[in-house]
Amino acid sequence: MPPEPSAPSRLWISPDGDWQIAVGTPHARLRPGVLAYHGYRLSMARPRPRLELPDGVATLLLSFAGNPVVVTSPTGAFEQREYTSMIAGLRTGPRLGTHDGRLFGMDITMAPWLAHRLMRVRMDELADVGLDPAEVAGRWVERLRDRLAEAPGWAARFAVLDEELTARLTEDAAPASVPDRRVVWAFQTLAHSGGRVRIGRLADRLGWTDRQLQKRFRDGIGLPPKGVARVARLQHAMRLLEEGLRGAAVAEECGFFDQAHFNREFRAMTGLAPGKFLEGRRSAEAATRSGGQVDRVQGEVTSLLL
Repeated sequence: MPPEPSAPSRLWISPDGDWQIAVGTPHARLRPGVLAYHGYRLSMARPRPRLELPDGVATLLLSFAGNPVVVTSPTGAFEQREYTSMIAGLRTGPRLGTHDGRLFGMDITMAPWLAHRLMRVRMDELADVGLDPAEVAGRWVERLRDRLAEAPGWAARFAVLDEELTARLTEDAAPASVPDRRVVWAFQTLAHSGGRVRIGRLADRLGWTDRQLQKRFRDGIGLPPKGVARVARLQHAMRLLEEGLRGAAVAEECGFFDQAHFNREFRAMTGLAPGKFLEGRRSAEAATRSGGQVDRVQGEVTSLLL
């Protein structure tokens, strides 16, 4: 018997029917590690590039139709890559994704420590790049993708995800892939502080040396603590810019040395000047008003439509 949907989805369909986007809420037993489910079916005449900004989440993308997404680095951090499905970890730079306008699939956004448990891989292997999830998790990913593709609608697919992720997370796994509660706490503390907590203070609170903290973050989070702090500070800065604060005030609030330092760091991590970022977000807001969802995680600034 197919699983019962555990939560209603939000569904947007374009007036001309060339795209639909569905958002589902993971079952309570999977939260807070699993953040959101997204389904999409696109049949557009032309592609629309999507700039993915550094955020604090890992993403499992599963394609049902096999249409590739070409991923490039606007800052030249890595060479062009092509994916159908992908598991991607945390990063400190932007990614630009383009496609031919036709996509059918789903993605699951999750905390990095949950992805560590789910995919059973050291998260530094996924940092700043993506891998084919079948190479990482093998038959489980292939079965999950097949079940999702065959399910009769988005609500049923969300229920399949609840079932499959719960089963995967309750299986016995190698101790190395079980999230360390202390690492989870340190990661959440950094994220919630906007990157302002001193790394040495975290290590002291946990009774670890800086070297021990670095190693545990590489395994379970993917980025070193300073990298996580950079991403958290950028996220805080982007939200303040959207709220209308000017660059100098954002720089002071987020702990940058001055506005010039803020501008350099912002461009290095997003490939954009703050003003260009705001222009792109205004375009994203217009897209949201007409239906759909731009950001992958509520409360995070994750994407720009170009």
